[in-house]
Amino acid sequence: ATVFMFLAGINYTLYFYAFKGDLSKFARSDEFRFYLRVTVIAIALLTIDLWGRDYSTLLESVRYASFQVVSIMTTTGYATADYEKWTYFAQLLLVILMFFGGMIGSTGGGMKQVRILLMFKQAYRELYQLIHPRAVTVLKLEDKFVPKEILGSIWGFLFLFLIIWVSATLVMALQGIDIITSASTVISALCNVGPALGGAGPAENYAGLPLMAKWVLIFCMLVGRLEVYTVIILFIPHFWKK
Repeated sequence: ATVFMFLAGINYTLYFYAFKGDLSKFARSDEFRFYLRVTVIAIALLTIDLWGRDYSTLLESVRYASFQVVSIMTTTGYATADYEKWTYFAQLLLVILMFFGGMIGSTGGGMKQVRILLMFKQAYRELYQLIHPRAVTVLKLEDKFVPKEILGSIWGFLFLFLIIWVSATLVMALQGIDIITSASTVISALCNVGPALGGAGPAENYAGLPLMAKWVLIFCMLVGRLEVYTVIILFIPHFWKK
């Protein structure tokens, strides 16, 4: 199951080339390599955290860690353990992975791996520029230049994503829901993951939440699935005038 969840988080365009016999696309894809690295690093960190604390053997720790990491990051939403009984580090790591999501062009939700990758590349370029102010640097993805307009749209996407997350979390908290449940259910809904933390963890469900909270989460799920820009533009009057 873990393998198939991981495969479902890969850009389907790569499978198209693979069926045509061009497997080199996987190796040349910056996003795929980043996706693979994030998965391996997250599994390793979670395994180390679980081993000897929650599970006695290394194999058992790897099994639970790999399943939960891949399930959360690909936004499949399955759970083989109540990870709320794990350490706070493990829970925080899983929440962070919700943001990453799958690759663009996959069935996964989240912010998509390529956006996170480009933000890392942009941050590295800015730091490099501070150290070497006279250097001329360009940002590339798979040997192709990334225009400033694309980078601007990604940072705009992140800003709107965070604004919606914070705003929706505040609305949830206004209804008397604790901050852990509020923040985690909103990010889970925005990334289309499923289980969250607190009152909506893997051993719980959303049934006990107030009606208004459910409507907030429905809106967040739509925003996350249809992408932020697609939904937000509907609320701009100029769009309807055109």
